[in-house]
Amino acid sequence: MTTTITSAGDIDAGRSNSRTDAAMPTIFQREEVSREWLAFCARAISLAIISIWLTTLMPWEETLFYLPLILAFIGCGYGHYRVTAYAPHWTWARLLLIAFDFGLLAFTTTADNPLNDWTLPPPLRLESGNFGFFFVILSSVGLSYSTRRTVVTGLIAGIAWASVYLWVAQQPGSFTYLDTPLNDVTDWIAARENFNFVDLHGLYQDLMILTIVTGILALSVHRSRRLVLEQAQLARERSNLARYFPPNMVDSLAGRDEPLGSTRTQPVAVLFADIVGFTEWAEQHSPGEVIGLLREVHAKLEAAVFEHDGTLDKYLGDGLMATFGTPRRGPRDAANAIACAQSMVSAIDAWSAAQTEPNRIRLSVGIQYGEVVIGDIGSARRMEFTVLGDTVNVASRLEAATRELGCRILIGEPVVTAACEESHLSPADLLPTAARYDSIKIKGHTAIGVYAL
Repeated sequence: MTTTITSAGDIDAGRSNSRTDAAMPTIFQREEVSREWLAFCARAISLAIISIWLTTLMPWEETLFYLPLILAFIGCGYGHYRVTAYAPHWTWARLLLIAFDFGLLAFTTTADNPLNDWTLPPPLRLESGNFGFFFVILSSVGLSYSTRRTVVTGLIAGIAWASVYLWVAQQPGSFTYLDTPLNDVTDWIAARENFNFVDLHGLYQDLMILTIVTGILALSVHRSRRLVLEQAQLARERSNLARYFPPNMVDSLAGRDEPLGSTRTQPVAVLFADIVGFTEWAEQHSPGEVIGLLREVHAKLEAAVFEHDGTLDKYLGDGLMATFGTPRRGPRDAANAIACAQSMVSAIDAWSAAQTEPNRIRLSVGIQYGEVVIGDIGSARRMEFTVLGDTVNVASRLEAATRELGCRILIGEPVVTAACEESHLSPADLLPTAARYDSIKIKGHTAIGVYAL
């Protein structure tokens, strides 16, 4: 019997890329919504602080000009969150919001405050350090996982700031070195002392710094994206492990380079469980009811396996196969297999009795203990955890033999012997209600001793 388990190290680059592309929409959509809300909250708090700061710079009545603009910035931040959460594919809406952000910022940092009783020459507004606010908005894009969005935001920011310079340069009285040749240091000093001089070199420097910061931020976002994907991959691998192994073993297995170890031979308890009468029951019920019953039964059987430190090898239609002592041996593998079988039968009986309609089904279990070959085989692309050997075949046939003996659980004598050694009990103390059969014949095998419950 085989159990398929795939790990990060088992996936080649091509397959990893295809799985990455398939997983990204869900992974990054969920994370971006969370981080966009964080960005909105950070924006609202920052603007609230700026509002208070403005009251220390000017009379409160002059700040009234900026309050509607601040509210517009907050509304735009909420718009980013809404688009990310409810319309992530509306690329045009996201672009409009980014353009609105920087357009509004360009206006706020260069427009005259009509509530002031004084005005500044437009070129002086370019030298008041307002360009730093562009980096505040640009940095908030780092909370997303979109490299393309980061680059586009940097591009729009550059266009907005360049447009401000060009607008100021077109104002009456303004001039640049393109309008008035500046031939030496004296000309430059004289131009700098003129409040109407627009220094385009400042624009070039700002755009260069903006390009560098955008590139660094894009690389950071790209790396963050990869790290999130790797974490999602690890979470998926742990989830896959949790399908087969008890939860308390998952962390240990996930932290090993070769979780299942090399191919080897070791004693293992193998358990087969099957629903007796399922075929007859299924013929009288709809497909939906059949699947519903299987899901409920499988959930209870799975819980019993993990509760007793077993490994769920696989579901077999209306039954399952489990092993105890894989991928590594425990101090009570045989005893755990017996306890698991009893727990399974009790759980299914209790569940069946609680149904409004008699299901006329019951569980039969076969267990055997002995040497098996276990290990992971396959290629780097696909690995299979394998349990092979006579012990597996005998356990399967013991489960089938329960019908002939009229019992619910049939336990091979090696299981009881091993469990008694583990528990330091006699067979009579371990299984006081069991019937002992010295020799029963099973198909394809010599006669063996068993205990029936």
